[in-house]
Amino acid sequence: LNVWDMIEDNDNDLMPDDGITYRFCESILGRPTTNVTSAPWTYGIRVSVLSADGTTFEQISPESFAAVDANVANYDTTSPSGNSARTSIDVNDGGTIRTFRFLNDRRATTFSRDVVSGTANPLYDLDPATYGPDPVTGELRGLCSQFDPGPATAAGMEQPFTYELGKGDTIRVEVIRADAPLFGLPFAPGQIADIFGALAVDGTPVTVTTTSTDNGFAFNYTSR
Repeated sequence: LNVWDMIEDNDNDLMPDDGITYRFCESILGRPTTNVTSAPWTYGIRVSVLSADGTTFEQISPESFAAVDANVANYDTTSPSGNSARTSIDVNDGGTIRTFRFLNDRRATTFSRDVVSGTANPLYDLDPATYGPDPVTGELRGLCSQFDPGPATAAGMEQPFTYELGKGDTIRVEVIRADAPLFGLPFAPGQIADIFGALAVDGTPVTVTTTSTDNGFAFNYTSR
């Protein structure tokens, strides 16, 4: 997508009159396929720890976050090159001319946080038929997103989820992926996301043996 910051600027000072900066998105016709790094699919997670001198695993992630719709995977961080400046738009709002300007031109995919969180802008409010998604093709013409599932989260915390292991402690991670995307996100009909996880010790990735489960995976790791 071509993406801009959009402001209402009737006094031509390049500052938003209402103090709010919106986002404005347009699909690129004939755009090439771009591989995304991640997409906001929901999943459940349970993290447990067996202490070196313990006999049972103790859950350290909230039980509420084991539900398949409790967590949101990371958003895409791909930044395609391109885009260019866009001219301002004047709209007649009941006899009052309102001017909207576009700044910070850039490109992003439909699964970037920048785009998915852009669920409102005044041009769409004024003229949804012109600035809403094309009802036939789904191409974006102003409004960036129709639903925001919120920031990426694992066990209710910002990712990555961290925990301090003692020597001989074992951590167990269990993940289950939702069967379908949340309504309003730009997945193709019937599209199912793959789900992956990574474990790092003191910032260094480590290899673990993963067991596949229904719609997910599980693994253990013991600190040495």
